[in-house]
Amino acid sequence: MPRPAPEETVFHFLDYYIEKENIVTKEVSHLLMKNLSDGEQQFLHTLGICLMLKNKSAILLLDEPETHFNPDWRSKFIRTLQKSLEASKTKNIMKDVLITSHSPFIISDCFPDKVIVFRKGEDPKNAQKMKFRTYGTSTDLIMENLFKKNYTIGDKSREEIEDIFKEIKDKKKLSIKEVTKFKSKVSHLGDSMEKILLFAKLNELEIE
Repeated sequence: MPRPAPEETVFHFLDYYIEKENIVTKEVSHLLMKNLSDGEQQFLHTLGICLMLKNKSAILLLDEPETHFNPDWRSKFIRTLQKSLEASKTKNIMKDVLITSHSPFIISDCFPDKVIVFRKGEDPKNAQKMKFRTYGTSTDLIMENLFKKNYTIGDKSREEIEDIFKEIKDKKKLSIKEVTKFKSKVSHLGDSMEKILLFAKLNELEIE
């Protein structure tokens, strides 16, 4: 069984609070770590590690650090991470960061020569050698080219649209009444590229 370290080498914090300022009211409140969400804790943990590396050479390994982040935080993460690592203001200190991620926002802030794509049963591929420019690229294009996800909506809602495509697959013409009926079937769906393409096909088949 492992033995605990001597008491004099163990330290802990009591009543450690974080100050949080409301950007609207400017009111400051004091929070314990347990009062924060999983995403907030993960965010502070990652950035805290970066700030602790001040004046130190290091390799920082981050395994899907954005897991609990909302979309806004995911889009800001790389820039915030960079600012934290630059806080040491030391030019001759090397800090390398290895990040595993499924977030297109993270990839959109990385240069292609720094992006390695892994797929089961295949050798790793460098995005630059794939001639795919990741830096500043739309998340939709990253999803399509790197994650092979060609749809902009979830599978459940997409299936409703595809069911209509199947119905009209062999149709040469549709009456105005039929077009109206098909469009009403997806009227509860929000705007998407898939819905736009369906409406375009229906309009193409419509006869006056």
